[in-house]
Amino acid sequence: MAFVGLGGAGQRHARVLRAALGSEARWLAVQRRGTTPVLDAAMRPQAASLADAYHLEVLGDLRAALERRPDLVVVATPTALHRDPAMAAIAAGCAVLVEKPLAASLADARDLARAAARQSTPVAVGFQRRHHPAWIETSALVGADGLGRLVAAELWAGSDVSSWHPYEPVGELYAVRRALGGGVLATECHELDGVVGLWGVPQAVRCHDRTRTHLGDVELAVDLRLRFGELAPEVVLRLSLEATAPSRGWRLEGTGGSLAWDEGRATLTVSTGAGTSTRRLGGFDNETLVGVQDRALVAGIGSGEGWGDLERAVGVSAVIDAAVRSLATGGWEGVDPLPVDPLPGGPLPGGP
Repeated sequence: MAFVGLGGAGQRHARVLRAALGSEARWLAVQRRGTTPVLDAAMRPQAASLADAYHLEVLGDLRAALERRPDLVVVATPTALHRDPAMAAIAAGCAVLVEKPLAASLADARDLARAAARQSTPVAVGFQRRHHPAWIETSALVGADGLGRLVAAELWAGSDVSSWHPYEPVGELYAVRRALGGGVLATECHELDGVVGLWGVPQAVRCHDRTRTHLGDVELAVDLRLRFGELAPEVVLRLSLEATAPSRGWRLEGTGGSLAWDEGRATLTVSTGAGTSTRRLGGFDNETLVGVQDRALVAGIGSGEGWGDLERAVGVSAVIDAAVRSLATGGWEGVDPLPVDPLPGGPLPGGP
């Protein structure tokens, strides 16, 4: 296994995979800057070297790592730096896990998907929130028409980016720098992935920038409205990296019932003709969900089962592309249709 990028996201993958696979598995890491210290699950610096903490050999060159034919290459660089290492790993015939989103542009996302198809190489994108039980239950209920015809849908995600990485100045964080592929649209695209998973790729997007603090040169808070062909209401998303209090959830209303997920309270409330039920689904933080996702990927490599879902990941990139254009024009922007090329992989083993 080889890791390209051992910042916060890369080390999270390393922690959960090392716990799952044990210390005997041989690992490589490609690191050029080496500025991020060893981190624990709470992103607190630890007094250890990366090589010792994760039992890996640190190399300065990706080509040298790929010559050793790793089973899996984890690309956890800033978004703008996803394309080249992922392309190189695909060309070398290695399975690839790329942090979300797939790439910094729709063109790059399509190039990666087409390269994976040509090489028949499995490529997955780190949308670990697909494995949250609240999402799995929501997807199953909507898929079974358990809420009837949709009347309204709103999803939201808010956090304070200045509190993410206490070990580095916020101005250096990739999420607030356009040159590194930052901005709330790319950084908090889990909800976009959820929408595409539920209803497919929308026909048009309108995006309003409501950034207040301007920590960097990117949008930090947006409101999105998504239009679908046969889906009567517009789907609303509210995304923020400058929220004063963290929040995440969604509300769906249909002619046959409603569903609400409140991540702060860890409650999923479903109301249908059979009554109302509320369930607590706590304990599923990012560390846990990445563990579920990554173990499924490793199992998929070993069993030869399909994994990933590149068409959906490219669809998310298409929505982000339209939203960025809408920020510039102030109006509705059409979402480019997906490429017609058949893409490899199916749902993650054990995933929704």
